[in-house]
Amino acid sequence: MMLTRKIAFANFPCADSHTVRGMETDMTDLKYTGKTISRAMGITPGITAVIGSGGKSSLISRLAGEISENVIICTTTHILKPEEGPLYIGDSSRIRMPLSGMKDINMDPDHEGYIKKETDALKDFLSGNRQVPVCVGMVDGAEPSKLTGYPVEIIRRAADKEAYIFIEADGSRHMSLKAHRENEPVIPKETDRVILVIGAEGIGKKISEAVHRHQPAYIAPSL
Repeated sequence: MMLTRKIAFANFPCADSHTVRGMETDMTDLKYTGKTISRAMGITPGITAVIGSGGKSSLISRLAGEISENVIICTTTHILKPEEGPLYIGDSSRIRMPLSGMKDINMDPDHEGYIKKETDALKDFLSGNRQVPVCVGMVDGAEPSKLTGYPVEIIRRAADKEAYIFIEADGSRHMSLKAHRENEPVIPKETDRVILVIGAEGIGKKISEAVHRHQPAYIAPSL
């Protein structure tokens, strides 16, 4: 897939919040130079949450393609269903609101049975598709073309310790920049590192043209 968006991003390892690794790149340039974004960003196994605005999906797709083996892609918000590649659709019948992980699973008498069943099913699926990136999610009833979040703790249990788990943990409706609400971004507590992405093409444009949630109620408190 050809990636053409110019993005800027910063890597925040959760174990050391003072370490920030930043880059600005036109990803098409890397296709011909032999460089890899995953190596430049120091990506290691574990959970990487990608937040911010324009370029998150493109970056995750690029990272997953570079690493390729033992890779899981998921979300805590919404993502488009992949056009190709293995896709695991979780059982949503026992989940009330999947966006924040385990605490949203209905605590009925058999919730542990549900967790074990889903963990075992996902583990089998992952073991049979280890050589290529796997997408995990649940069907979004309102938008069938999209996937919604799946409990990250179940993914963590099902994946092996060397798995690369990339989570799209924010939404920007294809805008270059974003002003966050108080409950955003949706970063799981299990996250090992966070990558903040902005669409560099939005810099210098009018706020109303480039920023998701550009209304004063969202932007004014941060000024």
